[in-house]
Amino acid sequence: MNKNILITGAKGFLAQNLAKTLSKKKFIIYGMGHGKLSDNEQKKLGYKEFISGSISEKNLNKISKKIDIIIHCAGKSIGYEPLRDFNKNSLSTYILLDHISKLKKKPKIYFTSSIAVGVKNKKKINEKNNFMPFSHYGLNKKISEDICKFYVKKFKLNITILRISSLFGVGLKKQFIYDAIIKIINNDNFFWGTGKEVRDFIHINDICEVIYRLIDIKQSGLEIYNCGSGNLYTTKEVIKIIQSLIGKEYPVFFDGQGMDRNPRYLIPSIKKIKDKIKFNSNRNFIQDINEQIENISKKK
Repeated sequence: MNKNILITGAKGFLAQNLAKTLSKKKFIIYGMGHGKLSDNEQKKLGYKEFISGSISEKNLNKISKKIDIIIHCAGKSIGYEPLRDFNKNSLSTYILLDHISKLKKKPKIYFTSSIAVGVKNKKKINEKNNFMPFSHYGLNKKISEDICKFYVKKFKLNITILRISSLFGVGLKKQFIYDAIIKIINNDNFFWGTGKEVRDFIHINDICEVIYRLIDIKQSGLEIYNCGSGNLYTTKEVIKIIQSLIGKEYPVFFDGQGMDRNPRYLIPSIKKIKDKIKFNSNRNFIQDINEQIENISKKK
């Protein structure tokens, strides 16, 4: 029997790519998110049904009883509005899990967290580290994870937390790689930080593959997985790659600021996820960046 999957934050970058991927795998996909989708957009993304609106009792009551799996992608991306971040991330998680806890048939839940919950400047973060978030975004993701842990223990929910590293890919109009491409296209030579910040960049297709492989694995209670590619680059190295691909190799400058938001190291240990689903990223990082550059250039 095909599983019914609800994806929250359904108009977001990760959610849309998951919907397309999983619908092609014959899962029945439902979406919940802000805004509207035309019938054509809904069909193209693979949503059988799209519920427009926030995560609320009213909206969840429309659909939750027929859902087998929830992939909780709703939540504001990295920003500097702490209270809004809390409402979009932590509060929405609380409302969702409280609703699910009251159902007779409780769906399995995947919560898309972030490696930003991690330890500042620790060279490699594993799932058992004691965490000290370095930003409000990371803090609100950690609060959401704590809400998940509470509902697992108190109401026996089955929840998998996915701590995703630096996501990129065609269609994502934020985060470091996108911002760097835009700056270099516009001949901007000024960047935050030091250029020495090390990140694990994971392509959208890889994280969709990780989630797909996890769906059919038996799991009860709480599981936490770091999700990265294992491909590490400094921000300065990424800028040089982008410059070379665009053909604009000029000196760039770093202001040394923003270290409260940009720790030197933010590297997940991915041994657990690799062992669990035999996942290895085989993507070509430079080719993937070039594809993103070409996509952005076409739209300018």
